Amino acid sequence: MKNIGAVKKQTNNRHLNLYHIDALDRNGDSFDYYFASRNPEERLKLYTKSLDPEGIVIYALTKEASPRLGRLLWTVGLMSPAVWGFKKQRQELLTTNKKTVVLCAVSGLFLGLHFWSWFESLKHTTVASSTAIVCTEVIWVALGYCLFLKGKITKKAAAAIAVTLAG
Repeated sequence: MKNIGAVKKQTNNRHLNLYHIDALDRNGDSFDYYFASRNPEERLKLYTKSLDPEGIVIYALTKEASPRLGRLLWTVGLMSPAVWGFKKQRQELLTTNKKTVVLCAVSGLFLGLHFWSWFESLKHTTVASSTAIVCTEVIWVALGYCLFLKGKITKKAAAAIAVTLAG
């Protein structure tokens, strides 16, 4: 592939590894591209050209002026006609009560903020550190449940949280 330069293995783990690729965008400008794979280096899809599942894209570092959030909004805007274009989905959306619509919109907003903040965090820390922070989600959910919904965490729930943190 003419747009891909050197592939460098960043980690050495027997289960999952992070790779870095020196790549060129369509204007010929170089950018850093990272991905994770469970396959050994010689079986990366980049080399084998196979259609087997490979891994996931972690983060592409670019020097583009357009923010990622703007691209996500464009994606939502372009996909909206696909949802509204089918009569069954349109009927379901139009008959949904306002409380459910508001809760879905707020949930979507928080999900978008989650993705935005995670990608922004990768500018300041490693993928491993950022993932470890994200994995503390159960603590934040429990705290939110107690603070905002006035709930109480049972001993069983506290033990479950401890187990998830212990791994």
